[in-house]
Amino acid sequence: MLNWQSSAFTKVKEFTFYLQRFSFNSLELKEKMVPHLLYMFNDLFGVRNFDKDSLIRFFFTVRKNYRGVPYHNWKHGFCVAHSMYVIIKESPCVFNNLEKLALFIGALCHDMDYRVTTNQFPLESDSPLVDLYSTDSYPESHFSMIVQLLQEELTMTACDISASAKPWKIHVEYVNEVMEEFYKQKRELERLQYH
Repeated sequence: MLNWQSSAFTKVKEFTFYLQRFSFNSLELKEKMVPHLLYMFNDLFGVRNFDKDSLIRFFFTVRKNYRGVPYHNWKHGFCVAHSMYVIIKESPCVFNNLEKLALFIGALCHDMDYRVTTNQFPLESDSPLVDLYSTDSYPESHFSMIVQLLQEELTMTACDISASAKPWKIHVEYVNEVMEEFYKQKRELERLQYH
């Protein structure tokens, strides 16, 4: 397990200049995202009010609870959290500390346990999830409370789709992941319709 004195944090400090830029390519981090999250969290909030080990476990738990889908995965959660970090850093007087904390954590967790690519897919595939949720947007239903807390103007939405505004090379990587996710959904729907 990562500890607070780990050399991973020393290496993160080498990238802080880039990390504070919107154009930072988080896709290159691969397994180094947790130390970068901890750096961003410490930079925004300090860690004196938080149990450091619990915070580290929390970030690893979030990572574990993202599914292995092509786009709505741990990398996307990190990218959205990074975009929120940059917005918060560049607008220090817009949000109070509680709002900043809710926005950052909400950005990181917003697609955790994401199971489908569109809201229509479970309806068309006769998924049992349809019976569990009464809204049209049931994949996000388990985060409805978070969504209510995070509706600070359109900040969350802006961060969620921020990959489309990244430099072209980064943008194309995300577009390929979205296309792969939709392709897999189409194939799965075809498989279900023919069985």
